[in-house]
Amino acid sequence: MTENEMLDLVVKVKWRYSVRYKSSPHEYHLLSDCPELEDQFRDFARQIKKQGVIEKYLSKNYVCFYLGEYKYWLMSDPEELILINRTFADDNRCKKIIPYILSENFKIVYRMSLKDIEDQMSNK
Repeated sequence: MTENEMLDLVVKVKWRYSVRYKSSPHEYHLLSDCPELEDQFRDFARQIKKQGVIEKYLSKNYVCFYLGEYKYWLMSDPEELILINRTFADDNRCKKIIPYILSENFKIVYRMSLKDIEDQMSNK
């Protein structure tokens, strides 16, 4: 899978903001949301595993892959995959979001993305 094929794939789907970890803003894509793209996402996951770098988060190591403006990582083997996570590759973008997410101005919208949060911040 080429870099352009990976970029084309990740823009085809809706990414969901993960509301569980406010101190680590990220989003995910469930493979079940687009079953017609499952094979391509598994190929993408294999590329993450093959080309990624190991990064420690809290007490665990994850294989992370940088593509475009995002960092992607897996929670399982590509063959058992149910979702792919991502966050901004630029840590400063995440750091800017955290205070807003923790504020009373933040309004969760169903299936919002990190970019939706940035848009919401800029409209306040």
